[in-house]
Amino acid sequence: MPPLSGYVLAPLSIPEQVALAVIRYFPADQWGNALNVARLESGWNPEAHNTAGEDSRGIFQVNIAPGANPRYADRDLFDVETNVAVASEIYRGWQNWGAWYNSAVALGLPT
Repeated sequence: MPPLSGYVLAPLSIPEQVALAVIRYFPADQWGNALNVARLESGWNPEAHNTAGEDSRGIFQVNIAPGANPRYADRDLFDVETNVAVASEIYRGWQNWGAWYNSAVALGLPT
């Protein structure tokens, strides 16, 4: 096999970054669900920010308002990898998709 020198790899698209992070952090049986929840929450926009009565940020719209997930307020939730990792922690804590209730209901997922 020839060496790779001289080859330039294109940067990954946002959906590719999301997919790789989901594979890294979520259980395999939830990969498709995680991708669909993220798509409904933010349209896979890492800069999505909802301040209408909450403070939801990034791909999974992690809400850091008091009463939600303020423990993640010091994390860069606009970073794809960080947001997906935090979302996975939240998912594992709930053991279902209840933290993303509206998206879960729309997708027919357990809450």
